[in-house]
Amino acid sequence: MKETEMMAVLLELHQLGVTGINIYYEGSGDSGGIEEGWYTTQELSDDIDIAFDTILNEVVGWSTLSTATNIKSENPEIWDKLENFASSQLLDTIEDWWNNDGGYGNLCILVPSGKYKIYNNVRYTQIEDYYHEGELIDKCD
Repeated sequence: MKETEMMAVLLELHQLGVTGINIYYEGSGDSGGIEEGWYTTQELSDDIDIAFDTILNEVVGWSTLSTATNIKSENPEIWDKLENFASSQLLDTIEDWWNNDGGYGNLCILVPSGKYKIYNNVRYTQIEDYYHEGELIDKCD
């Protein structure tokens, strides 16, 4: 997506009254992707950290605090643009959250500025290596 296209998307969201977006993703094995996306029209704090915390913790469809609306069902055209951009330009360029034990996270976006914060959680299995040596004859009865 070109810069002018992104600016147009952010402007369109702003004209709809959107103030913040939360995009949830997860994966494991060798695959992963964006699962859902929500937006809010509530007024967010001028303090950027508080605004991101609000989007992360309150702008999700399963939150009882939520003032969120599902982007995919409300505006599929904008959702397609956001989903494609988020996947190819952001989530595919960070830590490997979709392979092996996988991971999950949230991409939070402030509208209209386009500032974002990714809360990426990667699962790792800890492996401990041991080394043993000897002679077979010593192990006989």
